[in-house]
Amino acid sequence: MAVRRGELDPAGDQWPATIGHNSLVGSQRFALSRLTLNENQAQTWRPAVVRRAAKAMRRHGQPLDVVITPEGVVVLGDLLVLGARELGWTQINVRIESGRPLLELELMATEFNKLAELSDWDDLKLGNLILRVEAELP
Repeated sequence: MAVRRGELDPAGDQWPATIGHNSLVGSQRFALSRLTLNENQAQTWRPAVVRRAAKAMRRHGQPLDVVITPEGVVVLGDLLVLGARELGWTQINVRIESGRPLLELELMATEFNKLAELSDWDDLKLGNLILRVEAELP
């Protein structure tokens, strides 16, 4: 049974109304209290970055699923988990990745996390986006 934004789920927890920008197809809702961050994760997050993620999630919802193991270990998306906890959410959309060794999942997460650091930015387009946002969005 699909639970829509703002409705109560079968466990009685309120699904945050701001979540829902991605569809629940292929996603499962999972209690944040049952998730653990991977102790082998090499990437760390300063408190200011977590607060910034929470601010973005408050405005835009959860843009991507968090990838976890069947045991609830976060493989990819730990910043989303930290941001959701900062906001007081009780649940988050996840994709459970089973059948692959944890080491392979850790490699996948590291590769995708490093890609963002390796990207280049078009300063003119970025500047134009910032100007448009400042002028058009509250």
